[in-house]
Amino acid sequence: MKPPEFIHGMIGILSLCFCHVCHAFSPIVIHRQELWKSEMEAEVHLYRTPILLKLPTGDLLAFSAPRKTTGSDKSAKFIAIRRSKDGGLQWDSTRIIEDDYDVEDGLNLGSAMVDKVTNDTFVFFGYCLHTPGPCTSPYREKGVYFKVSHDWGYTWTQAINVKETNPALAGLTWAPGPGFGIQKELEPNKGRLIGCGHRVDVPFRQMQCIYSDDHGKTWQMNSPLYGLPYSQKQAVGDFTPGETQVIELTNGTIFVSIRNENKFHCHCRMQSISYDGGYSFPIPNLIIQESLVDPSVFGSLALLNGTLFLSHPYNADSRVNMTLQWSFDSGQTWPGAVQLYEGPSEYSSLAQIDHEYLGLLFERDGYKYIDFFKIRIR
Repeated sequence: MKPPEFIHGMIGILSLCFCHVCHAFSPIVIHRQELWKSEMEAEVHLYRTPILLKLPTGDLLAFSAPRKTTGSDKSAKFIAIRRSKDGGLQWDSTRIIEDDYDVEDGLNLGSAMVDKVTNDTFVFFGYCLHTPGPCTSPYREKGVYFKVSHDWGYTWTQAINVKETNPALAGLTWAPGPGFGIQKELEPNKGRLIGCGHRVDVPFRQMQCIYSDDHGKTWQMNSPLYGLPYSQKQAVGDFTPGETQVIELTNGTIFVSIRNENKFHCHCRMQSISYDGGYSFPIPNLIIQESLVDPSVFGSLALLNGTLFLSHPYNADSRVNMTLQWSFDSGQTWPGAVQLYEGPSEYSSLAQIDHEYLGLLFERDGYKYIDFFKIRIR
């Protein structure tokens, strides 16, 4: 990291906290634990794409998608999971819940969500998304798949192609997450399950969400937020909404934080809201949030006591400086920030543990580790 970049970034963060409202919080990491380490040997080259999910039982589930032989998105992987029953202080051993064996272009995790009515847990992943044309895998066809657990993640069904619930989704080239999905708790569309991601087709780079209004029996795709120029290869500076984290605000609207893939307008994050349960995110609702300086990376969200939190690397060009920022007005302004980790920091996932603590799962030090931080907010 270049010293001027770091100094500029930290001055920006500190300046955010000169306002009196920032004194309402003094977040501090009270527990830190390494959950996965990339050994560069055996069957794990890199542990990637962390997802942290809080279950209604109080348990935390940590997901990752280890890459077996290469760090590339186009590689063989499996889905790993660990559980904590005490708010993240202790974790059980790693279990494998899905394996794509030796497929060159295998699975990509994905999005996890819980239906609090049926007590079902879902995890989504894309398959063979980086290969033009039909998938060459002998195991399954190109598309988006999900697994279901009826016992809070202890056992899982076989992977189900979303086309089995909706034939219109056959061969879908949509990358879910990587992050958590939600179930709406308020109107409109109370009870809806929704997870967001992006289309990986080069001509059609766009943000898009999948949703279900019947507890996961059938799935639909929402109206996309299209990239521009449409149906053309995009370049630096173009509008390219990428990986997306979704959350429901306290008034029932849907808020999304979006990776600004090609740094449209600035080196920062984009965000939008939906008033129709996540079916559409109209352009007038889009905000290019210059205060959220970002190198183009996935960022995560959490809502705690009415305050919206965001985790991401706060740096214009490099994936360094994992930072927690917060907003008291549903994302319109972000007056508070605290640095959690100074060094290389990549993808992250936030979860509310209780009324006082947040959990953070994130990649660090060039994807060598996935760590869990327990953060006391007050």
